[in-house]
Amino acid sequence: TLFPYTTLFRSEVIDVAEFYGGQNSEIAHRVRYIQLKHSSLRTEELITSSELENTLEKFADIYRDAVSKGFDSKLEFVLVTNRTLNDRVRTTLNELTAGETPTHATEAGYLRRYLGFGDDRITEAKFCAQFTVEDGAANIDDVELILEQELRQYLPGGGNGSELAELMHKISGLATTQAKDQTLDRSDVLVVLRTTEGD
Repeated sequence: TLFPYTTLFRSEVIDVAEFYGGQNSEIAHRVRYIQLKHSSLRTEELITSSELENTLEKFADIYRDAVSKGFDSKLEFVLVTNRTLNDRVRTTLNELTAGETPTHATEAGYLRRYLGFGDDRITEAKFCAQFTVEDGAANIDDVELILEQELRQYLPGGGNGSELAELMHKISGLATTQAKDQTLDRSDVLVVLRTTEGD
């Protein structure tokens, strides 16, 4: 898999941006903007449309700016959460993507207000097609365990057990205000893991 340039954002809505084929959204051939929403207390509560307000407003603003600059088609917007999306919201998003008359008018009203495309149903549908909710994701503790197991598969001899902690330390450092560059690429990861592509 092509390893992207990964930028950690101190943003209200974007936590991670992945750039494939270049280090920014204008020259990369594929860009994924990702928001991470993990809860430790409300894991069983379904996500309602109102909880998507800030996410959709900010993502849609980024999309409109990309449309004006002509590189909107390569953008992907992803919400990753360990909670589950309300069925009515999921259905409505799918219907907006398909340009269909929404089954749940109230949900559609909320979502369309957050998106802010007005009567421009074509642009609205294009954005929705590029927006994905990856719900039901693993909890933080489980994610760390999965990552540790995957790292061992790729490291020579299974590594020494400290690689995940060192990688997380590297990432945490990038997310601070003191980091000069918040971009993580393939070479950075290989250095932290003390390995090479040949290994």
